[in-house]
Amino acid sequence: MKIVMKIVSFSFVATMFLLLSFETAAACSCIGFVKPPTPKEVRMQFNNDLKKASVVFSGEVIQLDEFKVAFRVEKVWKGETVEEITMSTGTINKGNGIITMSSCDYSFKIGEKYLVYATGEGEKMQTYKCTGTGELKNSEDRIKILEAISHKKAALKS
Repeated sequence: MKIVMKIVSFSFVATMFLLLSFETAAACSCIGFVKPPTPKEVRMQFNNDLKKASVVFSGEVIQLDEFKVAFRVEKVWKGETVEEITMSTGTINKGNGIITMSSCDYSFKIGEKYLVYATGEGEKMQTYKCTGTGELKNSEDRIKILEAISHKKAALKS
């Protein structure tokens, strides 16, 4: 009986150790402001998003599947000016029927227009919910700041 109790006790301790040693899974959450941000804080966040992105553009989703999304590009604020951009949706096929995705991946809809802040290169380029990416119709403030920044850069080059 003592041996059984030792085994049960050891199993309990080992199980608790394993449970406590794993990171807990959490849904994607963007760090927000406790109070409404000031205009200066908003501009700083928009500028920070722009700095982190390798590409910033507006465009319409023309193709979409589980793994790739393609846009007809309307305007580019950062990166190479091209007519179309194809990038990853964030969903990854690991093989053997295993497909992974993150709650932070942005969900696009075919035919909708977006302002996209993406990182990476080529078809491995990707965006996330907390990058500034959003529906174009809800992105007026960001576009005003992007336009102001691009006009300042153009004036400095002249």
